[in-house]
Amino acid sequence: MFVIFCGIKHSGKSTMGMNYAAEKKLPFFDSDRLVEAALPDGISVREYYRANGAEAFRELERKALGEFFENAPDSGVLSLGGGASDNPAIWSLLKNVKSVVIYLRLTEKELFERIMKKGMPAFLNPDDPAGSFHEIYLRRDAFYSEAADRVLTLDGGWTKVQSLLFVLENTEDVI
Repeated sequence: MFVIFCGIKHSGKSTMGMNYAAEKKLPFFDSDRLVEAALPDGISVREYYRANGAEAFRELERKALGEFFENAPDSGVLSLGGGASDNPAIWSLLKNVKSVVIYLRLTEKELFERIMKKGMPAFLNPDDPAGSFHEIYLRRDAFYSEAADRVLTLDGGWTKVQSLLFVLENTEDVI
């Protein structure tokens, strides 16, 4: 069985996934790293997205995850990319994977602040980053809330340890 963490960009999916996997002694996989491995040498995900657009990126993401699950172990922990909600092909793939999907939910304000600390991402409108993020947040939050088996609302002020303990307490019955 796989424990799959989903959520909006900078919600802590990769950090939580690594820590959760270590605690449960399971292998950890990150879909962002799987996509990066599929890119031509020297090209970042951000550069690929800007040069080729959202649809090409989603197809690359679907292909990387499809190949991963063809050869995946029986169990593990996987963190999805923040935009996985916008890629129906990924969710079709996941229907065939024995898994529990956990949505790591944070407030819109907390996520926007985290995202902007790293600079303007390709998926936001540079003329109205807050407005474009608001639209994305509403859409993705609604999708993840519906698609996930569990929704865990985290406090942005918690330490990584506090967040991990909260997730472990709320998933004791999973693995």
